[in-house]
Amino acid sequence: MTYPEPHRTSSVDDRERRVTLLVVLGSALAAGATATAGLLTVLGLL
Repeated sequence: MTYPEPHRTSSVDDRERRVTLLVVLGSALAAGATATAGLLTVLGLL
């Protein structure tokens, strides 16, 4: 049982985790911006 580079897999996992977090945060911010724009539009029409 030989593991040539065990640290590489962990770094890849961390990178994927960060990318996933960035994607989730980006989508959440986009959804929040869309909701805010929609609310402002509705308030402006009222």
